[in-house]
Amino acid sequence: LAVEWFRKAAIQGLPDAQCALGSVYFFGNGVLKDPKEAFQWYKKAAEKNHLLGMFHLAACYANGVGVKQDYKQAVQLWQKLADKNEPNSQFALATSYYMGQGVEKDVNKAFGYFKKAANQGHVMAQFNLGFCYMKGEGVISNTTEAKLWFEKAASAGVPQAQQALQSMSDNSL
Repeated sequence: LAVEWFRKAAIQGLPDAQCALGSVYFFGNGVLKDPKEAFQWYKKAAEKNHLLGMFHLAACYANGVGVKQDYKQAVQLWQKLADKNEPNSQFALATSYYMGQGVEKDVNKAFGYFKKAANQGHVMAQFNLGFCYMKGEGVISNTTEAKLWFEKAASAGVPQAQQALQSMSDNSL
């Protein structure tokens, strides 16, 4: 029943409903999973500058869900969202720069976006920022800063951060 209400509102052009209907098809909630249909509804919401719709559309492009994989398209959307200070997109953009997916590899830019997302409480960005400080990627190596960011991520339950702290502790013996 909810699906029909979402569909009616989505057809009328309401971006919240378009995004919600995209998720209905993405997850198969009350309908058969249909990645192509999910992509189309996310795209309609994104065309109306719906932030969550844009984020989901970027994820579709990045993962080839309902569309041919296209990191460049994903990066363009993440950039728009990162410019609006959206931490999940800042993290995704940082990862793209770090890996060189859809953009030229640039650890300095990756570090900058990891830091922006980490400062907003994005726990995986906090872990990756700690890693950058530990390895000196995009920043001068600084084990004190690395430890600080690993501790933040570890306190939020990130197992990799807990392992990094243990490794730093073992190496200091």
